[in-house]
Amino acid sequence: MRPLAASWPPACRTAAPNGAAHRFSQTSTPGREYVFLGPGRGHFRRSNYSERFFRPAADGWHPAREGKHRPRPAVPVLVKDCEVFPGQPVPPWPAATPGQEFVPPTGRGFPRYVSDPRTGRCPACGHAWPRRLDGKLISHMAREGRCPGSGHEPAADVTLASWLPVRHGLTPYGLRHGHQTWMDEDGIPEVLKTERMGHEMPGMHGVYGHVSPAMRADLKAALQQRWEASLRERARLSPRSTVPALDALLAAQTAARSRSAPISVPKPGTGEGASAGGNRG
Repeated sequence: MRPLAASWPPACRTAAPNGAAHRFSQTSTPGREYVFLGPGRGHFRRSNYSERFFRPAADGWHPAREGKHRPRPAVPVLVKDCEVFPGQPVPPWPAATPGQEFVPPTGRGFPRYVSDPRTGRCPACGHAWPRRLDGKLISHMAREGRCPGSGHEPAADVTLASWLPVRHGLTPYGLRHGHQTWMDEDGIPEVLKTERMGHEMPGMHGVYGHVSPAMRADLKAALQQRWEASLRERARLSPRSTVPALDALLAAQTAARSRSAPISVPKPGTGEGASAGGNRG
């Protein structure tokens, strides 16, 4: 909450240069305030948010896509740069078949992560291009002219891994259940819990009960404690992240932990202090 307060309000900016909109953003609500914004300060569409982001992160698989236009079976979520947890998601490949040797797919629509004797991945633009007779890449163009990777050896193959599921079957609605449980554990008054969940409290308590500033302060303090505890747990899991905002928070956690680490002092009669004392004696 405190990092958000420093840059509040994060207004949506979905209009891209030349009038084009980001492909994940809507343009019907420019200037509205959102907590989480995507690239170019645009917010994600509701129509494909579950399919493109939530379900893959929760389950570790991109859901199957049915219909006449671009049908696709379920495919696993792949990540690269696994040295920094949880890795950087990349466009998926088809799932491997148990008992059969996996052959990297090639052709239109499949990203190239490995090279073969005929085709190599350019170290500059990342696209696949035919090899010359000497094994280097043919000359090819990029957005600003001739690609600097032309005539060079192909890039090293990308090391891929499978995304670890956050929690199978988790849904955005399920997060409401978790939030309600947190407030129950933290002893938040019923009138504030009801308001926060978007409900109306029935009976006389709903008529005469009111939310006070002190109640809101207690709720914010409780959620802040949970947020800081989650950062500490995440730092124990891995001190780095591929998400810049989270990586900065984790770095601050690591620095604070190193400053508060106790300094070991040699016990009397042991270590260097004992030797020094013996020499003085």
